[in-house]
Amino acid sequence: MALTVSQYLEAEQEIRRRAEEKNVPILFIQDVKSALLEFVDSSTFESIPLENRENAALAAQITHKFLQDRGYSLNGLDVKAGLKNCRWPGRFDIINSNGFTWYLDGAHNETSIEVVAKWYERMSDVNTTKERLNEYAQLWQDDSPSCSIHKAKTVAEGIDKAREFGTETNILVTGSLYLVEAARKTVSM
Repeated sequence: MALTVSQYLEAEQEIRRRAEEKNVPILFIQDVKSALLEFVDSSTFESIPLENRENAALAAQITHKFLQDRGYSLNGLDVKAGLKNCRWPGRFDIINSNGFTWYLDGAHNETSIEVVAKWYERMSDVNTTKERLNEYAQLWQDDSPSCSIHKAKTVAEGIDKAREFGTETNILVTGSLYLVEAARKTVSM
């Protein structure tokens, strides 16, 4: 069996096509909240960051189906423990270092960039909502003339440039997970 959460139409069609090609039944998790409430109470659900709820629901349902096929059941306490202990450095990561607040998240396509922008906006109280993130630099400049936008050729150069702005600055680093990891190492020094 294949499991996934709701997808954009094009992606969903491809997933369905591949599942049919492999003769594998597929289950789309339509209601993330219900999928998680099978295992945790509403207060635990509410404690899950918005950006992680789909992945948490998918992980819980995949684990549930895997165990169920082997004659076992998934314990809600195990799901709670997994949610509590789950940590992925570089994903929705906030690092406070030497007076700076660094917001880091790997995002490598339009959909993930939009999720990062919403997360950054919610977490940093910076209004960044736009339709297309590949236009963000110019849009941020147009919307917020006091906003400084700089491009750097290396991660270290970008971090050094960001540090020039002084402390109490919110800095978003996003892109590939390689970029985010390099930034994590540099800002943690």
